[in-house]
Amino acid sequence: MEMENPDPIENEDIFIDSSHVSSELRTRVNEKCHGMCQANWIIDEDLDKFTNEMCSARGSTDNPLEVDHIYPRSLGGVTEFANLQILCKRHNIMKSDKVYHLHN
Repeated sequence: MEMENPDPIENEDIFIDSSHVSSELRTRVNEKCHGMCQANWIIDEDLDKFTNEMCSARGSTDNPLEVDHIYPRSLGGVTEFANLQILCKRHNIMKSDKVYHLHN
């Protein structure tokens, strides 16, 4: 009996080697990050290190939320749930191809 291939959304160990983030995966990452930018002082020195202040932006026309690869694709990172987070556009640009894991 042949088993079906597991859905990448259901099995977090399976990744999609693509820059495209499916709408299902984007929704799960958004839920994981509570729909807000995960940037803190590690990316933006204007945020308070001692209180671990976070950006917490929820997105706007001028500063939309974006899915970010924690370990950048340019450095070999893959598009999988565990390697994705939400950053606002401003902080995603600041992070660029640096490796910062911002989740608690």
